[in-house]
Amino acid sequence: MKLNHANLPSADVSADITMFETYFGLQTAFRRGDTIALLRDDDDFRLLIANFPKLQGNFAYPADSDLLHVGFRLETREQVEAVQARFEADGWPVEKPKELHGAWTFYVRAPGGYTVEVYQQHRAP
Repeated sequence: MKLNHANLPSADVSADITMFETYFGLQTAFRRGDTIALLRDDDDFRLLIANFPKLQGNFAYPADSDLLHVGFRLETREQVEAVQARFEADGWPVEKPKELHGAWTFYVRAPGGYTVEVYQQHRAP
């Protein structure tokens, strides 16, 4: 079985598209203004980002939106550091990678209000 898609609520679809294309290599397959976008990666994983209030669930948005996150696993510590350095060079408020839950990782807040984790796993979680 293979994970095919995920849907994340976004307060800023346009900015999230730019982030996913720039830093993670996703490509926009479909877009409807600032309401919804479908992005794909090289393995045909589909990420839907949408600014629909009903997708925001029963939590306080955006106060609790750190509960929502998507993770990108990389093969090496150096790759994680390179992605973090790109975010930092472009002026994103991002911390340096650190050891956490058996991984070399950092988190960045997406413009749409959720969190993106970039990591290299050392051991099984």
